[in-house]
Amino acid sequence: MKVRAKVSVGSIERYRNYRAEPGTTGDVRVTFAFAYRDDPQHENKQFWEATPMGSLQLQLSGKAGVGAIAFFQRMFDENREMYLDFEEAPQ
Repeated sequence: MKVRAKVSVGSIERYRNYRAEPGTTGDVRVTFAFAYRDDPQHENKQFWEATPMGSLQLQLSGKAGVGAIAFFQRMFDENREMYLDFEEAPQ
């Protein structure tokens, strides 16, 4: 079974050890907000009615998180939405 939610980046929180030097970073917490629109014809209305509610936070750190942080920052700055898929992983 696969569950799909539609979300936007609700906030990005940088911790004291965050460094904006190229190729490095400290800890950053990204929080997501679930997409909603009142318009019954809009896709977001359908997602709002069908998606389980909850919250999701990611904590990104180290060099591996640099690209992800840039992506989430762009999505936040541009007020963009994205799909979040949950699917069972193979054993």
